[in-house]
Amino acid sequence: LVLRPSFGGGGTGIFFVEKSAGGFRINALPCRETMMETLLRPLHDYLVTGFVEQADYAAVIAPESTNTLRILTLWDVDRDEPFMAATCHRFGREGTGPLDNFHAGAGGTSVSIDPETGVLGKAVIRECGEIRRLSHHPDTGQAIEGVVVPEWKKTTDELLALAARFPYAPCIGWDLVKLSSGWVCLEGNPFPGYHVWQVHGGILKDPRARRFYQAFGMLK
Repeated sequence: LVLRPSFGGGGTGIFFVEKSAGGFRINALPCRETMMETLLRPLHDYLVTGFVEQADYAAVIAPESTNTLRILTLWDVDRDEPFMAATCHRFGREGTGPLDNFHAGAGGTSVSIDPETGVLGKAVIRECGEIRRLSHHPDTGQAIEGVVVPEWKKTTDELLALAARFPYAPCIGWDLVKLSSGWVCLEGNPFPGYHVWQVHGGILKDPRARRFYQAFGMLK
């Protein structure tokens, strides 16, 4: 099972709970049942879900982490419908554990995605304050550039249909896990960190994005 708080961000407070013949494990560490009860009983306002297996292409590139699609949907103020303003794929690295976070020096990678085709571009990593762009994963050596996200068009069409049901949330940074068939949503961020997309190019190059931020008073 996966237990996560319904608040906060950055992967804080998440627990992965496993049961096997040898007992329990929490976040990959052995744990007696009494210790597990002591740890989990005080938790409040948590979501409990089953564990899912990511699609093979993502597991091959970075097998130790859950590697997510991060897609920004904004509201098209002229057409009164959502649109994809930015897309990228995050992959974890050695030392990031099960997370793929790119922000705040967390160590993950951000990879551009062609919004029309789902083809991955170069991976961006930050080391010693420098930005590097790589065609292969820096730890596993697996190719990233040129890999196609399976069912990309179907996935993005379904996501836009979902975003259309939340007109009161006109800006959402979605975290999606691509499965062998379909996808699941980890979360939607109403105040997403833009650096994960901005490192691949300016979001305001899209006139629809510029109009959105102007209409909501965030840009002159």
